Amino acid sequence: MILHTIIVEKTKKCVTLQTDMAKKNEIIVKDVTIRTMNVNGVDYICISDIARQKNVIDPNGVIGNWMRNRNTIEYLGLWETLHNPNFNPLEFEGFRKGDHGTGTCLT
Repeated sequence: MILHTIIVEKTKKCVTLQTDMAKKNEIIVKDVTIRTMNVNGVDYICISDIARQKNVIDPNGVIGNWMRNRNTIEYLGLWETLHNPNFNPLEFEGFRKGDHGTGTCLT
């Protein structure tokens, strides 16, 4: 039995799920298998599987680069604005503009 820890979107609580509680699927993109799962009607996709297309040895480096990308930061801000009632857009503005300093890493 494999356990997955995820953040449930609506409650913002971290929960651990057994794989038999979630509906697991796979999709094939450019001959590569990408794992997906559906938990309580919410779809999740494995970004590690996507990142492995760019770097088989170190997909974490690819994901780290995505997290620093300006488009990703803009998307995260928009997503939080739409889905997180506790989101603070003024605080986020510093990250969006890149005023977060050299010691800050978005992960």
